[in-house]
Amino acid sequence: MTIKLLRTITSLILLTSFMAACSMHRPLVSDTSSREALEERIHLLWKARVAKDRQTVYMLADAQFQKTTDEAAYAKKKGLTILEYEIGKISLSDDGKEAHVVINFKTIMMGVAITPTVTEKWIFEEGLWRVKLSGRKSPFHKE
Repeated sequence: MTIKLLRTITSLILLTSFMAACSMHRPLVSDTSSREALEERIHLLWKARVAKDRQTVYMLADAQFQKTTDEAAYAKKKGLTILEYEIGKISLSDDGKEAHVVINFKTIMMGVAITPTVTEKWIFEEGLWRVKLSGRKSPFHKE
């Protein structure tokens, strides 16, 4: 009798915990064009960069980049080691289809920690915010 009661109580606790967890789950932003949705995508991108998850970075890139860049080759490239990041300023275009995002991040170059700032262009295409990686040039590129 005690074992049966213990199993029943345990089942009720697990069921209650499961239901509480389900009710706390917040769905993704319903308006994918909103500033909030853009911020979610920015965080997703930069968390992937910190985790060195190149496949997620590739999936968040604009369609033109994906058409012209092989995913497997991109995933094998060595990128910067990003230690942390902070979103600075987000500037949305008047039509809400483009954004410029200032990011401050910490990386290590030649054994020295530095905190550069970059401005990324984000575009709203195919119903999602995507970082514009196509057409980017190295800051050292000479015209």
